[in-house]
Amino acid sequence: MSDELIPIDPQHPERPQYFRPVDALPHFNGATCLVVIDVLGVGTAVGFDWVTKHRLNPGLPPPTDHDIADATVAKIISEAAKCPAGSAVKLQLMYHSDPKHVWGLDPGGKVIDRPWQIQVSILEALKQIAKSGKPPIAKLYLTGCTSDNDRDLVNEAFKIPGLTHVVTADTTIELIPGAITGATWPAMLPQPVRVSVWIKEGDKQVRLTPKTPISAHDKFDIPTNSVKDRKCPTVETLSGDTHFTVGYWNSEAEAIAGGNALLPNASKTEAEKAFRSYQCPCPSCSRKVLGVVSFAGSTVTPDLSWLASAIYWRKSYKATVYCHWSVPVACE
Repeated sequence: MSDELIPIDPQHPERPQYFRPVDALPHFNGATCLVVIDVLGVGTAVGFDWVTKHRLNPGLPPPTDHDIADATVAKIISEAAKCPAGSAVKLQLMYHSDPKHVWGLDPGGKVIDRPWQIQVSILEALKQIAKSGKPPIAKLYLTGCTSDNDRDLVNEAFKIPGLTHVVTADTTIELIPGAITGATWPAMLPQPVRVSVWIKEGDKQVRLTPKTPISAHDKFDIPTNSVKDRKCPTVETLSGDTHFTVGYWNSEAEAIAGGNALLPNASKTEAEKAFRSYQCPCPSCSRKVLGVVSFAGSTVTPDLSWLASAIYWRKSYKATVYCHWSVPVACE
């Protein structure tokens, strides 16, 4: 397949990167725990922490790109520690491709906003992870606008032990945890996006790029590494009212208690009926999941009646139960 490889940037032989057009992205998996890091959020938090301390200690130097990289790695390690023991990580880094601002000082010592190119800190963070090998990252998703161009990040990522795939995008995208969706700027309206997957072939880094982009109505779903409807997953609440009459009990109190005892199962039965007929709004969703049924506004009204026995008539109570139930339904 080497004849299909097209050099991406021959002027940088230290980055042996190639492009290969494909009809569709290959299926790939191997990492089960998704860790999402908002790198801009990490940098902003570092800046705010410094400016707060600077008021008390004017001699405290402002954070550098290296400081933000350290904080990013610490955040990645902290979040990855929440994954099940032994699981490999799929790491999604959300960032902006254009320079942002963090707190800094001008030559006169005045606190200012200084320009910050986020990729500089990401590159340093990847170097630290590659050197330490922690946490174990199998897949990296560079979810920044036009991240196809962040080839230095791709090159550094493949130095991480055990990392097999890097995912990038060719255009402006929304910064959404767990997904890659195309969006126009600045209106952020849906638009197609071409998602590429980088793999290693020997000493080569090969970008597999599908000939057809993902449509404006769809997204690349990171948990499943597949294309899904942009609306999926969704969560919608189904609800309804039900009432029924049951009996017989010897006292009004027993009728009320008996009716209340039947509420959970009665509500669940009605919810399951609605669930079976519910259609997910996204055709590509593979399954629907019924949540926990709740009920509210329930009332139980006892109703006196007379029952004939072989010897005498006796009082008996029925219970008429009214309630409103609701249940969340997730489409995945």
